Amino acid sequence: MNISISKKYLVIGFILQALNIQSEIFEIKHFHEALKYISPGSIVLIDIDNTLLEPHDKHNSIGSDQWFTHLTKKNSNKEYILDLYCTTILNTHMQAVEPSIPEVLQSIQQKAMLLGFTMRSIVLAPCTVERLADNNIRLSAQIPDKGFMINNKDPVLVYHDIIFCQGKKNGETLFTVLDVYNITPLCIIMIDDKRQYLELVEKECIKRNTRFVGLRYGYLDEKVTDFLQMHA
Repeated sequence: MNISISKKYLVIGFILQALNIQSEIFEIKHFHEALKYISPGSIVLIDIDNTLLEPHDKHNSIGSDQWFTHLTKKNSNKEYILDLYCTTILNTHMQAVEPSIPEVLQSIQQKAMLLGFTMRSIVLAPCTVERLADNNIRLSAQIPDKGFMINNKDPVLVYHDIIFCQGKKNGETLFTVLDVYNITPLCIIMIDDKRQYLELVEKECIKRNTRFVGLRYGYLDEKVTDFLQMHA
């Protein structure tokens, strides 16, 4: 083989290897599996609904993420849906998706900065923190609470170490928040039950040359699928 061609393939190999190191998304079934991906000094982002919390009544999915998805498919009135969702969440008891979650979070927080990262509306911030505390879940990044706008139009609230994205959960929102706090992570690890949000953050991390590890958490997959099929 021509030496110049060999060198060309070698360079391409190094580039592909670097890209693989830069960005990875893995599937996990149980929350404790996340521990093997946590590296010291990372920022760990954790989704709330169907990742940390789900409705307490296992036989009733009202107030769940899949229930909200069902609502949006059946009704085009977004304002009505959001009002109904927020009212329901305010009156829904929640439980940890897995009993081991509080203990696993404590282990994560010994190595990395841990932030909640949720689609939830900012009006649900106090209620969300209360429901987490009810289940012995507390985040301890200890950054100051702050509210601000993304692109002068989309409100975001950081409250008790949770980023409330008001429906705009993507890389732009995340890095705007991190820039406000002058936080420059070497690695972002994100745990979410929905791959689409992992991919949105991954895309921005690649632009910023920030290592990204996405963990697609599938503990409730069967429950979500059964509910959506039943209400199709």
